[in-house]
Amino acid sequence: MLMQLNMERANEFVKAANDRQDYAERFRLENYDGRPMTAEQEREAHGVGALGEGAAADLFGLKFDPAVGVLDGTDLKIIEVRARRAGGSGGDLAMRRGDNEKAKLRRPFLLVHVNPPKLTVQFIGWLCGWEAWERRSEENCHYGVWYIRPPYHSVLSLQQWVQCGHRLHWSPPEYESGRWKPSSGKP
Repeated sequence: MLMQLNMERANEFVKAANDRQDYAERFRLENYDGRPMTAEQEREAHGVGALGEGAAADLFGLKFDPAVGVLDGTDLKIIEVRARRAGGSGGDLAMRRGDNEKAKLRRPFLLVHVNPPKLTVQFIGWLCGWEAWERRSEENCHYGVWYIRPPYHSVLSLQQWVQCGHRLHWSPPEYESGRWKPSSGKP
């Protein structure tokens, strides 16, 4: 599913991205994966992320929160958005070390590909956090980020989940009982 953003909305999302990067620079925060990046590359990465979050908010009828300084929240309150640059170095779903918090593992992680020059966002698919966490491997880990390859659930199924009131997703019995323990960063 492809979405064309209008310029006004895109500017709103890019402003949020710039505010986030300004905050990161002011407090000398590292980027999520610790990979060496210039300030310009980090700003561009924030832009891709904010465009993806904003497009997802519009698609699912959720509020876009331009929050600055919130480092451990959920992007759209009920959905984690993982935006990748269309045509970039990779297109798989990213899972970070901090994503193994129990609350986040019950949330959907949505993969979108963003093309900033064309202002388009391609919605690829999603996995529940615990599903993605279970599919990590050393071969798909770079700089502490795991890139989870397809298959993914359909975007339509996530739209239906949001429309029906977004009840918590099924998870393994071990997860429900508290016996399922995510690893601390190594598969």
